[in-house]
Amino acid sequence: MKNSIKKIISIVLCAVMLFALGGFASSAATYSNPVFSLTVVSENDSQVVVSLNLVSGKYQCLDFQFKAVSGYRCVKLERGEALSSYFSAGGQGMDEKNVSNGKASAALTSLYSKTGSFYKATFVKSNGGNFKSGDITVVISNCSVLDGEKTVVLTPKVNYSTGLALNETSVAMNYKDKKALALNSDVPAGSVVTWKSSNTKVVTVDENGNVYAAGTGDATVTCTVTDTNGKVVAEATCDFNVSYTIVQWIIIIVLFGWLWY
Repeated sequence: MKNSIKKIISIVLCAVMLFALGGFASSAATYSNPVFSLTVVSENDSQVVVSLNLVSGKYQCLDFQFKAVSGYRCVKLERGEALSSYFSAGGQGMDEKNVSNGKASAALTSLYSKTGSFYKATFVKSNGGNFKSGDITVVISNCSVLDGEKTVVLTPKVNYSTGLALNETSVAMNYKDKKALALNSDVPAGSVVTWKSSNTKVVTVDENGNVYAAGTGDATVTCTVTDTNGKVVAEATCDFNVSYTIVQWIIIIVLFGWLWY
C-alpha cells in the first residue's frame, strides 16, 4: 500500500513538473530581443544615406534617433522598404519623425517582424570626407510590445556595418547543439581571421567558426580580421542564446543530470 502511494505521488510530481516546465518554456520564448543593423545605402562626396534594418525579432513600438558626429547634418527621414511594405499590405499604425534632431518613432497595431529596411536617414557631409563606421549611430530609447494590458519592454541590439558580415547575427540554440558560422564577405589576401567567444561556459568556437553550445545562457562570438601588420581592420559579431529543451530539463532535474549531463 505504501509503495503504491509513493508511486502515485511520484507520477503526480512528474506531471506537475512537466506542466510547469512546458509553461515556462513557452512563456520565455514568446518575445526575443530584436536585432537591428545600420548599413550604408549610398554615399557620394556631399551626402550619405543610412538604413536601420530589422535583422530578427518582433516589436510594436519603437522610438529611436540617428546620431552623427560633427560634420554631418540630417536632412531627410523616411520609411524603409520593409516598413512601407507593411503599410501597403494593410498594416495599421503610425510613425512620426523630426528631421532637425534625427528622431523618429513608430507605433503599430500588430507585431512587426518584416526584416529589411525599417527607416532611412539622409545626412549632408560638410567635411567632404568618406563615411567611416561609427560616424552615424542609432540610439533606441524604447522598443516594446503591447501584450493585453501589459507592456513588455525589449532590449534591442544594433549591429554596425564594418564591411564584414557573418551568415548569422543572432542564434537561439539548445544545449549541446552545434552551429557553423561563416563569412559572407571576402577578406584581403594575407589577412588573419580569428574567432572568440565572450563566454566559453555558454558557447565555444574553433578556428573555423564552428560553435558548440557548452552550457546555457547568453554569449557573443566575435570574428576579427587583422592585416599583415596585426592591425584590426574589421569585426563582426553573432549573439547566442542557449537553453535546455524540455527533455533536457527532465534529465537535469529528475535524473540528477546536473551531476553528470
